[in-house]
Amino acid sequence: MPSVSRRSLCALLLAFAGAAVPAIAQDAPPTPADAQPAEQESPLSREFIATFQQFVQAYQTLGPGGGSTMEALTAFVEEWLPRFGVASLSVEELNSLPPMFYQVESSRQQIIERAEALAAEDPDSFGKELFVRILRIGQPRGPEELVPVYELIDWALTHPKLEEGVEDLSIASVVSMISQLPMPPEQLEQFKPGVARLLGMMDADTGAEMSPNVTAMWPMVLRMGFEKEELKSMRVGLLAALRAERERIGQRDPRAVEIFSEQIAYLSSDVAVASVLGSDAPEIEFTWSSREGLTKLSDLEGKVVVLDFWATWCVPCIVKFPELAKLQERYEGYDVVVLGVTHPQGTFTNADGSQVPTQGNPQREHELMPAFMEAKNITWPIVFSPNGEANFQYGVEGIPHVTIVGPDGTVVYNEDRSIYYADDYAKIIDKLLANAGKPVPGGDDDSTTETDTDTQSNTKTDTQN
Repeated sequence: MPSVSRRSLCALLLAFAGAAVPAIAQDAPPTPADAQPAEQESPLSREFIATFQQFVQAYQTLGPGGGSTMEALTAFVEEWLPRFGVASLSVEELNSLPPMFYQVESSRQQIIERAEALAAEDPDSFGKELFVRILRIGQPRGPEELVPVYELIDWALTHPKLEEGVEDLSIASVVSMISQLPMPPEQLEQFKPGVARLLGMMDADTGAEMSPNVTAMWPMVLRMGFEKEELKSMRVGLLAALRAERERIGQRDPRAVEIFSEQIAYLSSDVAVASVLGSDAPEIEFTWSSREGLTKLSDLEGKVVVLDFWATWCVPCIVKFPELAKLQERYEGYDVVVLGVTHPQGTFTNADGSQVPTQGNPQREHELMPAFMEAKNITWPIVFSPNGEANFQYGVEGIPHVTIVGPDGTVVYNEDRSIYYADDYAKIIDKLLANAGKPVPGGDDDSTTETDTDTQSNTKTDTQN
C-alpha cells in the first residue's frame, strides 16, 4: 500500500464538511487565519465570531514557536475551548474551529460529544452522521490505519442520502479525501460507481460551492478507467457548477474569477478526458526563467525533461532539493534538463522562512527568486508559468509533483512525490536516453537498452515528509 505521512492523515481528518480544504500533499501549515470563518457565508453566531477573532489575536501574540510544542499547544487549546462554549456550538461552528482544536485529544473528545448530541437530535441527517464518523476515526498513525478512512468514503458514496450531502456540501470532505489520499487500484475500482453518482448530481444549482474541490479530484477520476464519453458527460454538470460559482464569488473577489476560469479551461480541454501519461506534453509558456532564452517547454524538444512542480512555501519540495541537485550533477552535459516549475503564489516565502506579500505582483516573485535559489543551492533552472493552468494540464494534485518528458515530447512518468531519490529517477532517464540512441552517464549498459514499457507509470503514491 502506498505510504502517507502522519501529518497528511491528521490534516485530512480536519477537512470537514463545508470547510475550506487545503491540498494535503502541499503540506501548507494551517493557521488560525486560514480557518477564520467568513461571516457572510456561514451561519455563525456573533458570539462565536467575536470569540474567534479574540482567539486569533491571542494566537498571534504567542510569537514564533510559541505553540510549536504539543504541551504548549494543548495548554493554549484547553484555555480557549471553554470560551467558545463547545457544548452549545452548532455543526457549522464546530466545523469552523481552528484545526488545532482537533489535534488536542481532550478538546477533540469534547467536540465529538457535542457532534454526537447534534446527530442524535437529527438522526436522519446525512451531514451530521458523516461529521461524527470522521471525528471518531481519530488520527491514523500510518498507512495500515487508512482502512477505516476508505470504509468511510465507501459508506458516504453508497449512502442513499448522498444527494443530501451534495446539496448541503457535507460531502465536500469526502471529495477531498478521494483527491488527496493514496488510492490503490482496488480503491479506485470500489469508489468508481459512487464518484460517477456524485458527479451526476452536480449542476449550477446543486453543489456549486464545492465545485473547486471536485475539480481537484478530477485527476483521480481520470485514473478510474471511465470511457471518454462517460467523462464528457460527467463533466457537464461540474462545468455548470464552476461557472455558477465563478459568477457568485467573482462579484466580490476578482482574483477568484481567474482561478475559476483556469479550472473551467482545464475541464473543457481534451486533457480532462484522458490522462496526460503517454500523450504529447502540454505546452507551458514561461513568464520568467533563470536560464536566459528559455521561454517555453518546447524549447527543450529532443531532450529528456524532468519537470518538478513546486513552490517556495512547500517544505516537502525543499526537502527534495538535494535529490534534484544529484540529478543535475549526474546529467550535466547530457541531453537532460531538470526544470523547477512554479507560478505566482501571491506570497513569496524567502529562504529564511519570512514571507513577502506579492498578490497581483508576479514580477516581485521573479525578482526574489535568484536570492532564494542561491540560498538553497538550486543548481537547476527555475521557471514561472503565468498561472496554475499548467498544474491542471499535468494532473498535479499536490506538490512536489514530478513529470518526465521523453526526447520525443511524450509524457512517460507523471506522479506526486512517488519517487524520492535521484537513483530511482535516473533509472527511468537512462533508459529514455538509451532508447533514443543518446549518450548515457557511465557508458553502455544492456539493461538500459531494452524497450521499457514500465517507465510509463501513474500509480498514485505518497512519501513520508
